[in-house]
Amino acid sequence: MKNRSNVIPKFLGSMSTFLTSRLHQEDRSFIDRMQTLKTSEEQVIARTISSISDAGIFLVVRLATKADLRPRC
Repeated sequence: MKNRSNVIPKFLGSMSTFLTSRLHQEDRSFIDRMQTLKTSEEQVIARTISSISDAGIFLVVRLATKADLRPRC
């Protein structure tokens, strides 16, 4: 019976430490997910810009080719 008075405060201290560490882990994983999403968004934007650029180059080349094939009067 002499040690029972310490059980509840120790338990509460352990639970507090555990919950605090879990919150920090959740914060870190949330930040990691946000960084991953930001990276994915940047990659999508870069690919889109690249595709638009490629399409623009194709269009210019195509128009130039058609202009060269027109009969000259």
